[in-house]
Amino acid sequence: MFIPTVDLSDKRPSVVSQIARACRELGFIQVVNHGIPLEVMDQKSKLLRDTLQVRLGPDPSPVEIPEICRNEIVGSMEHSSQTSWRALDGAVIPGSIDNPYAEPNWWVANRARRGWVDVKPIAGALIINVGDILQILSNDEYRSVEHRVLANPCREPRTSVAVFFNTTNRDGLFGSFPEMTSPEKPALYRQLVFSDYLKRFFTKELDGKSLKDFYRMAAAITVTADQEPHDRLKALKAFDELKTGVKGLVDSGITSIPQIFIHPSDTLSTSSIQYDPDIIPTIDLSALDGDRRPAIVDQIARASRERGFFHVLNHGIQSEVMDQTIKAVKGFHELPTEIKSKMYNRDKGHSVSFFSNVDLFHNIEAVCWRDSLQIMVGSNRLEDEEIPEICRNEVVEWHSQLKPLAELLIGFMCEGLGLDKERLKEMKFSEAGAIVGHYYPYCPQPDLTLGLKSHTDASMLTILLQDHIGGLQIKHNGNWVDVKPVPGALAVFVGDILQMIFNDEYKSGEHRVVANSGREPRTSVPVFFYASNMDASYGPLPELLSLDKPALYRQFSLSDFIRRFFADDWDGKSLLDFYRI
Repeated sequence: MFIPTVDLSDKRPSVVSQIARACRELGFIQVVNHGIPLEVMDQKSKLLRDTLQVRLGPDPSPVEIPEICRNEIVGSMEHSSQTSWRALDGAVIPGSIDNPYAEPNWWVANRARRGWVDVKPIAGALIINVGDILQILSNDEYRSVEHRVLANPCREPRTSVAVFFNTTNRDGLFGSFPEMTSPEKPALYRQLVFSDYLKRFFTKELDGKSLKDFYRMAAAITVTADQEPHDRLKALKAFDELKTGVKGLVDSGITSIPQIFIHPSDTLSTSSIQYDPDIIPTIDLSALDGDRRPAIVDQIARASRERGFFHVLNHGIQSEVMDQTIKAVKGFHELPTEIKSKMYNRDKGHSVSFFSNVDLFHNIEAVCWRDSLQIMVGSNRLEDEEIPEICRNEVVEWHSQLKPLAELLIGFMCEGLGLDKERLKEMKFSEAGAIVGHYYPYCPQPDLTLGLKSHTDASMLTILLQDHIGGLQIKHNGNWVDVKPVPGALAVFVGDILQMIFNDEYKSGEHRVVANSGREPRTSVPVFFYASNMDASYGPLPELLSLDKPALYRQFSLSDFIRRFFADDWDGKSLLDFYRI
């Protein structure tokens, strides 16, 4: 395999052509006459041994860099930056640079089509690798090359200095350049946020591979000949600025969903198991003060351990109240656009908000086919008059009816672990939380999107009221199970916070909602219960710890937990792994 060496002192058109060809075919080149003095290269590699990492954006204070190599690193950065831009004129943006010159007797292995190829160091040359992000931006016009370094069998150590060039805009959206796409070659990758990319790179098991496959579009998701190349951020903003939500799209008469709603095929998984009462228990709460109480406690504890989800019947809330709540929330979502749009906002300072997809601009995969009315309760700033008049009385009444039920259920959960039923009462969890009215209108292409993607709830406890339409699914033993609405029943989810407090004795249940394929809209009203003290420190209860089972989670504050929940991409997972010890 021929590994090109490009002389940067040649004429510009020739250099550009050579670099572009190497980036297309190999993703790997060596450059000479790059403008960096030989003595600078020698000094930098001479002073570095083992592994030293210096983050250069934003500029570090020089005193943070070890004194023995401080001047060499600071002095060489300007050379490296100029060289990277100059060398990659044909590649648009820089990738990474490695300097093997200091130990010319060592070789780097580079993967060719038929195996590994040794890369012999060339005196005075720098190695340039095209990075994954450049491959994504160029829409596969250039390729990032797989490479490795063999273990050193000799006494003399090998030294290399790699400089990785990345964007300083960590929260911007990036994707294939529009100039690199066409009807014949649509965008091959989804938009990405650089901070999310780095997070995945350092937390995901790479197994010798890159993250390109994660961001690559499913084969079925393409831009047709009559469409403009997809600009995801522009499309998200345009949708959000309509302030009409998904229902507004349906009302406009669309027959296909916008691309921002199309999910990667591997996340859709349409196969599911039909409703099974053995998998989804329904627990009768009647006769609580009689002989049945121990059985009820046992049923709830068992469901919380094995599923993190169950139904409750005879919970003390009249069916008329449930029906009126659903009707009122549905009525809000079906208000005229000019009325409803006045409440459309994403300001976290608002106690009452109407929006479509709370994570619209944070979701790197695709957004979901639903609209939501969110009401934050338990805050001093919430006044009943802020709640839309069409559902105000019903929502206030619904929350007041649910509070004693939430206390009862968590009391049962405590008893099931041998704790006092009022062990968590001091957290005042029934006083704080969020009431959310979800509206899932008809979707013309339900097989391409979701109503609500896979997740666990960032709450202590969630109590869900849903209509008769269906669409909720829970994950059990790796399979999605349809949750058939039970007349008069409420669905109960164990939340992430409760799982951490109970040190994994109970589990938060993973669930999702499929897109609505029927003409009748689906309405649901989950109420998320949190602790009232957002800044207090919480963690596994001491009574549940022992030498055999120590604390599995770090202490956390609810404010930090909620902030991370809304700032980070879910990727179908919870935040439990972040706090796990």
